[in-house]
Amino acid sequence: MPLIGLVEANTLRTLREMLAPSEVEAAALWIRQRFDAPYALANRRLVTDGAYAYVRENPNDLYRVKTHQHAFAEVLEDHLKPLIFEDDDYPVAFEVRIPGVAVDPRFNAGRMTLLRDRVPVFAVLGSLAGGGSVDEVMQQYGLTLQEVAAVDEHREWAARAA
Repeated sequence: MPLIGLVEANTLRTLREMLAPSEVEAAALWIRQRFDAPYALANRRLVTDGAYAYVRENPNDLYRVKTHQHAFAEVLEDHLKPLIFEDDDYPVAFEVRIPGVAVDPRFNAGRMTLLRDRVPVFAVLGSLAGGGSVDEVMQQYGLTLQEVAAVDEHREWAARAA
């Protein structure tokens, strides 16, 4: 399956867990029509704060299509979960709920990977589950305390997602 399909499927699954289907549909349709973008669910213009779907009309404006309202981008910026794009506007990876972790098919066979040094999350999870201390895992993989703590904090979710 191409990354674009994986991204669209994951985006739809994730958005369906937190948003009304009509919210997602309105934003995706608007992106497809207004920007002639066939992969609206894998488009850098589609963002969410976890409550609503927004379209990024330009770098400073967010638009909630369903209610025809603009939002303050600077207020929501820290809550938006964007994809990671290359210069051609196609996604190459997407961030997951663990800070500093992404799914990037170029590394670790597309499994969740720490962005800083490409350590696979499943390796960290395995070491922690096997009884390794945080200090041991940090030394073993050359990670920071924050990286190990982030994986550990999301251990249950990451184990299911990995």
